[in-house]
Amino acid sequence: ATYLRFVQANINKFITGFEYVRSLERIKEKLYKLRFSTTAARDGYCWIMLKIN
Repeated sequence: ATYLRFVQANINKFITGFEYVRSLERIKEKLYKLRFSTTAARDGYCWIMLKIN
């Protein structure tokens, strides 16, 4: 039973880390959208904004 609790705790740590990394990827996706609505409203036509790393 002690070993199973140990394994369960390590799995929970791994899953927490995995979910944290996945949440960071979602933030990056939001930052690097094509932003057609922004460029269309500002310039009158759609163009892809450059990514700045």
